[in-house]
Amino acid sequence: MDGGMFRPVDENLSLSATRRVEHPALKSGGETVSYRSLNRLVDSIAAFLQRNLGLMPGERVLLLLSNGLEFVTAYYAVMRAGGVVVPVNPRSVPREISHYLDDSEPHLAVARLDSLAHVPLESLRKLRGGILVDQSVAAGGPGDLPGQWANWTHATQDGGTPAPVNRDGSAMALIAYTSGTTGVPKGCVHTHGGIQSAISSVRAAVGTAATDVVLVTLPLYHVTGMQTSMNVPLDAGATLVLAEKWDAAAAAQLIETHRVTRWRSIATMIRDFVELPNIGAFDLSSLNSIGGGGAAVPLGLHARIREITSLDYQEGFGMTEAMGATHMNRASAPRPGSIGRLVEGVDAFVISTETDLPLPVGEEGELVVAGAQLFSGYLGREDETNRSHLQIDGRRYFRTGDIGHVDEDGYYFITDRRKRMINVSGLKVWPAEVEQVIMRHPDVVEACVVAAEDLRQGEMVRAIIVLKPAVSRDGMVEELTGWCRENLSAYKIPRLIEFRDALPRSATGKTDWKALQQQVSAEAPVSRSIT
Repeated sequence: MDGGMFRPVDENLSLSATRRVEHPALKSGGETVSYRSLNRLVDSIAAFLQRNLGLMPGERVLLLLSNGLEFVTAYYAVMRAGGVVVPVNPRSVPREISHYLDDSEPHLAVARLDSLAHVPLESLRKLRGGILVDQSVAAGGPGDLPGQWANWTHATQDGGTPAPVNRDGSAMALIAYTSGTTGVPKGCVHTHGGIQSAISSVRAAVGTAATDVVLVTLPLYHVTGMQTSMNVPLDAGATLVLAEKWDAAAAAQLIETHRVTRWRSIATMIRDFVELPNIGAFDLSSLNSIGGGGAAVPLGLHARIREITSLDYQEGFGMTEAMGATHMNRASAPRPGSIGRLVEGVDAFVISTETDLPLPVGEEGELVVAGAQLFSGYLGREDETNRSHLQIDGRRYFRTGDIGHVDEDGYYFITDRRKRMINVSGLKVWPAEVEQVIMRHPDVVEACVVAAEDLRQGEMVRAIIVLKPAVSRDGMVEELTGWCRENLSAYKIPRLIEFRDALPRSATGKTDWKALQQQVSAEAPVSRSIT
């Protein structure tokens, strides 16, 4: 985003369309769409929302869409019409969709019919109607859905220009839902001004330019993909290459075919990618920047990434409440194992988990952040919003719930989640530290550490591990216990180790530690542990 006066998020696309008229804005499923065509599509959908479906400024529109032209178009069209975007995982189960409908109270939806098919009617009746992207749905919409519905093709043929809407930086633009790994998903309210601040800071950190070709494998309904893989590149006038779902071999082929220059991913994606048996057969020479976040990248994986791509994987850190990244490694000086330095416009402290007072360099505590890009609050949850903040030197800081430290050079390191702390006879154990040690073992692919109830110690450390396919499980409990004994204090060593073929994933591809913790917590307490 250029400097100067404020502008709404959707105007970033309008400006890029005036500068990059016939330049490809996105490529998806064999289709190439220019900036001019994309901007016209956005105008048509925005006008249709206003004139045909009665969308008024400030009303909310639920997006239940996979990565594709429809998502990008609908996102910008809702904002251009003056509405508020509520993007959620299109593969959410009916119970989850009911929660989003009940919690955000959207007026309209843009979705696939199968995403709404089994949602209870009492929840669907909250909608006035919307647009269905299914090609098979007739222009009048399906008769079994309450409200007024249209199909996507009909809506794009409106061809009109939306009525202008007056907005300032404080106008609500987006309600983004947390993943729910720490409880019921909460809606984070973001303004046009806050999103623009995040776009500017991320673009400055990664250096996205108009000449870039950006591979999109992260889900666009989540703020990480939304910002790094859509909003920032479109603001720069770059080209998006969209993958509807994650497939490592398909991603490698897209990089080769479209001469992709930039790619943001998560740790599980980049691991899948570099472990492809035939990865050496693909031409990856066009890549000049790769990075991501979501989970720590082990040093061994960093080395493998560099071996395959000749690039450093630039880790970052962010959250739904911050509209994306607050910390990023820069290409000029990456530090493997670190989440990087603060992005422009963000301030941070590491505070004591006991006193809430700022800690000196190198000491472990909770990370708190402040900046214009942070959310306005949790939708309808004022008390929870207030509990998630504190005042330091007269400024309001958000409690991230993440434990870490900062070094003398301003690089931040995340150890774990505050809520994941394991209390072993009064001693704190951060699961991520134990996981990192275990994953350094050459026979381990993944590990997740959770708390198990112990009648003697209160809690103990339990490790759930995925071994490499060719490795026998015989003797590996003893092997990994010895490995941990060499690298960890005694109270941090897992007292129980189990092996699985795979670990559960959240909708955004992260290891679902909460699901594993719930499984373990449901078991009877252990009276005697392995030593």
